[in-house]
Amino acid sequence: MGVGKTTTGRLLADRLGVPFVDLDAAIESAEMKSVSQIFADAGEGRFREIEHATLLDLLGGPPVVLALGGGTLHHGTNAAVIAERSELFV
Repeated sequence: MGVGKTTTGRLLADRLGVPFVDLDAAIESAEMKSVSQIFADAGEGRFREIEHATLLDLLGGPPVVLALGGGTLHHGTNAAVIAERSELFV
C-alpha cells in the first residue's frame, strides 16, 4: 500500500500505449465487493481463488500493464503463470 504501483503503472501503460489494470480493482469490479469485504465474507482462500481466476483472464487477454496485490506472487502458481504468460515480468 502506498508504494507507487498505480502511479508507476499508469505512466508505463501510457508510454506503452496499453491499458493499466489493477488486479484488486478488477476483482472488486467483477465481484461488486471490496477486497476486504471478500476476505470478511468468504475468507482468504476464496479470495485467492478469485484472484487467480481473474489473473488468468487478464493474462489471456490483450496486453496490459498489470499491478498486483501484495500477496499475489506468493500464492500458488501465480508467479510461475505470470512469468510464463508475460512479455515482461518485473
